[in-house]
Amino acid sequence: MKAFRYLLCLSLSALLLGAPALAQNQDARQIRKERSEAKRSVYKKARKSVRKEAKNLEKEGWKTLGLPIEKQLEDTWERMGMINEDNGYPRYIYAQSQANAQSYSAAQMQAENLAKVTIASNIASSITSMTDIAVATQELSPSESITVQKVVQNAKVQVAQKLGRVLTTQCIYKQDDTHYTVRVVAMYDMSQAMEIAHDALIQELQQEVKENREKLEQLMSTDRIADAYMEKEEE
Repeated sequence: MKAFRYLLCLSLSALLLGAPALAQNQDARQIRKERSEAKRSVYKKARKSVRKEAKNLEKEGWKTLGLPIEKQLEDTWERMGMINEDNGYPRYIYAQSQANAQSYSAAQMQAENLAKVTIASNIASSITSMTDIAVATQELSPSESITVQKVVQNAKVQVAQKLGRVLTTQCIYKQDDTHYTVRVVAMYDMSQAMEIAHDALIQELQQEVKENREKLEQLMSTDRIADAYMEKEEE
C-alpha cells in the first residue's frame, strides 16, 4: 500500500502542476476524469510491486486467515484505481486502520469500526475545509461558518453510523503470547458515502438553521462535498 501511495502521489503531483492551464479549456469534471485516469495508470505500474510488498509484510510477521496477502494487495490496489465513469470520481474511498485485542475477532471488529470512523472523519474534515474556503471567498459569513461547523460535528456521528458495513479488501494480523494485532483496509462506495453525508448534513441543518437554509443547502451539495474530499485527499 505504501508503494502504491508513493507512485500515486508522484503521478497526481505532476498532473496538478498543469491543472491551472487545463482549467481554462476544460470543466472540473474533465479534470477529475484525467486525475482518475492517472490513478488507474499508476495502479497498472504498481501491480509489479505487489509481490515485493507482500513479501515485505510477511517478513514483518503479518499473516492472514483468508486470501493470501499478495491476492489481498492486488484486490486493494485494483479497487483504489477504479473510477466512476459518470463523474470521474474514484469508485471507492478507503481507510487503513489497526487494532489490538486478546482475540482475533475482537481486534478485527475494532479495526473495521475504526476504519469506518476514519472515513466519516475525513469527510467531515473535507467539509470543514470547504467551509473555510467559502468564508474566505465571502460565500459564507463568519456566523454562518460557525453554524456549519456545528452541523458538521453533529452529522459526523450520523455518517459513521449510516455507512453500515464497509468492504474489507485487506485483513492481516500478527500474534504474540497475549494479543492479536489486526490491520485492515476498508472501502466504501464514494457516491453512496457522499449521499449519506449530504443527507446527514441536511437533517442537522433543519434542526439548527432558521435563516439562509437554502444557501447552506446549496453549499452542501453532493458534488461540492465530493470535490472538497478529493482536494483534501490530494493535499
